[in-house]
Amino acid sequence: MRTSDVIRMAVHNIWQRRVRTLFNLAGIVTGCIVLLMTAAGTSGVRNAIYALFDSSDFARQIYIFPGGHAWQEPPEGEIVIDAKMSESRRERIRKALIVQWNQQRRIRNTRHEITTDDLDSIRKIPHVLAVLPEATSNCVIKTDTGSLPTGAAAINIHSRTLEDGLLAGAVPDVNDREGVLIDEFLAWQLGFRNDADLPKLIGKPLNIEYLGAKQRVANIYNLLTTKWGEFGIDEIQKQTKFLQTLFQLMGDLDKTTLTDEQKSQLRELLGAQTTEVSPEVTETQPLIVRGIVHSGQEDPVTVLFRQWFHDENRALLIHPDLAREIYQRQNNSGSFFNALVVVESSSHLRDVSNALQAEHYQPHSSLAALEHIDYQIDRSAWIVYGIALAILLTSVVGILNTLTMSIVERTPEFGIMKSIGARDSDVLKLMIAEGATLGVIGAMAAILLSLMIGACGQSLLAMYVESRTQTEIAGKLFQFQIFPAVLILLISISLCIIASLLPAWRAAKLDPVVAMRRT
Repeated sequence: MRTSDVIRMAVHNIWQRRVRTLFNLAGIVTGCIVLLMTAAGTSGVRNAIYALFDSSDFARQIYIFPGGHAWQEPPEGEIVIDAKMSESRRERIRKALIVQWNQQRRIRNTRHEITTDDLDSIRKIPHVLAVLPEATSNCVIKTDTGSLPTGAAAINIHSRTLEDGLLAGAVPDVNDREGVLIDEFLAWQLGFRNDADLPKLIGKPLNIEYLGAKQRVANIYNLLTTKWGEFGIDEIQKQTKFLQTLFQLMGDLDKTTLTDEQKSQLRELLGAQTTEVSPEVTETQPLIVRGIVHSGQEDPVTVLFRQWFHDENRALLIHPDLAREIYQRQNNSGSFFNALVVVESSSHLRDVSNALQAEHYQPHSSLAALEHIDYQIDRSAWIVYGIALAILLTSVVGILNTLTMSIVERTPEFGIMKSIGARDSDVLKLMIAEGATLGVIGAMAAILLSLMIGACGQSLLAMYVESRTQTEIAGKLFQFQIFPAVLILLISISLCIIASLLPAWRAAKLDPVVAMRRT
C-alpha cells in the first residue's frame, strides 16, 4: 500500500468514529493547551518583568565598592573533612569552609579606591553603557541677590526616566559639557515660579563657584595608615607598635641630642602640626541650563531598589566628566570610594557583576531579586508542565484503550485486507497513522485555541495588573514562539504513536482466515 492510501484510510477511519475521536482529542488538546500556555506565559511574564525592571534606571545599575573578591573554589586537597557525618551535613560544612577560605584570601586582595584608569577599564566591559563615580560636590550659584548653596552630581545621560521628568527643555547631549539639568525646586529658588516662566530659564547661563582643595604637608602618620586596610592582622599589629614607639619618642624628644631644627621637623612629620602651603581657592564654572526636571512619584521598582543606590537627587545634574573633574579638584584626589555602573539591560546584570567581581569590586544590584523571581517562575512552570504531561499520559491510555477496542470491532476488516494482499507492515502502518493523525489534529487544535485564549487572557490580565499597580504592562504576558509549538506538536505525535504501537502490533498479527470468520 502507498503512503497516501494509508493516510487516507486512517483519516476515513477516524472520521467514521467521530464521537470516540472527540473524546480522545479532548485529553490531547487539553494537555497541549496547558503545555503551550505555560511556555508562552513563562516567557511572556519573564520578559515583562525584565522590561518593567529596565523601565527603572535603578534596576539597570550596579553600585560598586572597591575591595570585592572573586569567589573561587579552593585548590584540590585544601578543604578536608575528616569526620563521620551525614552527607547533607558534610555538604553544609564544606560550604562553610569554602566561605572561610575565601574570606581569608579577601584580606590580602582588598582594594580601597577606584582610580580613573579603573573607570576606563570598567567601561570596556561588554554591555556597560556608563560608569559614574560617586562625585557629588558642594557649590554655590551666584545670583543677582547673592549666593544660593546647592549640590552637583553627574547626570546619567543613558537614563530612561529623565525625559519623563522633564518640565521644560531637553536632556543634554552626551558631548555637551556645559549643559545642565536643574531641579524644579532650584528653579523656584532662582525666581522662576510660574509654569509659564520655566521655559524662559532654558538657555540661561548659570555660574557656579566651589572651593578648591587645601594643599597640606603630608605627615608620617597618614603615610603609614593610608594602606592599613590592605594589611593582615599581623601587619596591622606591627604598624600599631611602630606608631606607639614613635609617639613615645615624641614625649622624650627634648632628651635627645637632636638639634632644634631636627626636633621641629619630626614634630611636623609625625602630625604634631599641619602646615597649609596655600589658601583656599574659589573656582568658577560656567554652565547653561538645558532642562528642568522633577523627581515626581517614584515607580515601584525604583522604590524597591533604592536601598542599593544612595541617590540624593542633587539639584544640579552636570556632565559626568565635569562632575568628576570638580570632585577631584575639590578633594585633591584622583580616586573615588565607589561608582555606579549602568548596563544595557537587567538581563546583563549577571555577566557584568561577574566581570566586576573578577576585578575585585563589590557589586550591589537587583540581580538577587531578579534571580529569585526567575527561580519562582521556573518552579511554577515545571509544576504546571508536570500537570500537563499527566493529562497527556491519561490521554495516551485512553487512545490505547480506544485503538484496542477498534481492533476488536475491525477484525473482519483486517482479515479482508490481508486476504486481498495487504501485508502485516501495511496494517501496522495504518494503525500507527491513525494514532499520528490524532496527535496532529490534537496539537494543531491546541495551538489555535491557545492563541485565542492568549489574546483574551492578555486583555483581562493587563486590565487587572494595571488596575493594581497603576502602571502599564511592559510587553505581552503570553509570548508564543515557534520552537515550543513545534516541540509540543512532536510530543503529541510521539505519544499518540507510542499509544498505537501495541494495538498496531496485535492487528498486524491477526490470522486473516480467523479474522474473516468473526463476521
